[in-house]
Amino acid sequence: MRRARLLRTVAVATALLLGQALITPTAAEATTVPPAAPTVTAISAPYTIGVAGKFTFAEPAGSPVPAAFVYQLNSGAPTQVTAGKRQVTASIVLTRFTNTLAVWAVEPDGTFTDTTTMFVNAAYPPPFADQDLTGDGKPDLLISGPATGLAQGLWLTAGKALRGGLHTPATNIASLTNWTAPDFDGTQVISGHFTGTSFNDVLVYYPTGNNAGMAVIAPSLDNGGPVDSIGGAVLPSGTMTDMNGDNPIAVANAYDSAGTGNAYPDLFAIVGNPSLGYTFDYYPNYNGTGAYYMANPTPLATPAGGADWDSWRIASKLLPNGTALLLWNPTTGALHLWESVTYDGTTLHYTAYQLATNWQPAAASVQLTQDATGNPIIWTVSSTGDATAYLVKNLSPTGVATLKAQPAQSLLS
Repeated sequence: MRRARLLRTVAVATALLLGQALITPTAAEATTVPPAAPTVTAISAPYTIGVAGKFTFAEPAGSPVPAAFVYQLNSGAPTQVTAGKRQVTASIVLTRFTNTLAVWAVEPDGTFTDTTTMFVNAAYPPPFADQDLTGDGKPDLLISGPATGLAQGLWLTAGKALRGGLHTPATNIASLTNWTAPDFDGTQVISGHFTGTSFNDVLVYYPTGNNAGMAVIAPSLDNGGPVDSIGGAVLPSGTMTDMNGDNPIAVANAYDSAGTGNAYPDLFAIVGNPSLGYTFDYYPNYNGTGAYYMANPTPLATPAGGADWDSWRIASKLLPNGTALLLWNPTTGALHLWESVTYDGTTLHYTAYQLATNWQPAAASVQLTQDATGNPIIWTVSSTGDATAYLVKNLSPTGVATLKAQPAQSLLS
């Protein structure tokens, strides 16, 4: 009798378990199971860094029709693409050689699906022209505010093909991801292939203040868009000191003046202190982003024959005949241009031209650039935001050149 009762108990328990297994979940219970992750298809490969490429996102049949898809590229912010259908096409600008693309769908009730992650390679484009940060082949004006009459930030103005014209107004290209507007106060900003790629990056240098001696390299895609330091480098104060422990008070792009064939440009700098004096130094790059560890002082005198390098401002440009260096003493107005500059490991060699003996524009910023045929042009920006292009004509090793000022343009409008 006991054995029969035990068998009946086991049978009832088994039936209950089987019955529970066959129960259909309620609608509320069903929504707790996330729909399938979307499929991601690369439809316009091969891709190029900095150029928009197309991808399709799709939810498989049987899953709810998503309200949207969301993707995240590398470490960037998530971007939403409105759906309302099972498949959409998105244009995405890849930013690296190897990219991580994560995609998920947003269901009508606001829940997220699982994430699909894929790795996408993209090739580098041909190298962009020197100082071209907008991708149109023309040099652009790059300055920081507010000393130049603009608000705090990093400002870019696209250049025109002829006579130093500019497409105004200027645009603030400082990404707010990891910059704040005051980060550029008192800085010197120059462009160049500082990450060793096809693109012109931005080097932000702090000659004075709490961050004196610090440099930040911010990569660019040369599309006129915002830049930040992600993927670049930060050179802490003290990285570029000379043997006396002095930081540079001014820097300029030296390109490959040493003729090493390095993908990363070298730097010119003025270094020193009031007690020991100042020198014109050359910083070779040691084949890496921000790899400027050794100050090589040269025996060069200033264009006026003195040692007061702290009285001079410098700017550089890659011209058809090689590196060019502009040297200006704002106090005396002496203005010189050195062309075909090379560095032999000890000093510089160049062809010298005198541009002016008393050039004293109200310039808060000076940049050396060129016109469409490679002739040098000087851009100045006043403390009120007015940009003026000076055309350089009649270069002669024995006489004074001609500077022809073009009409000023406001960068504010």
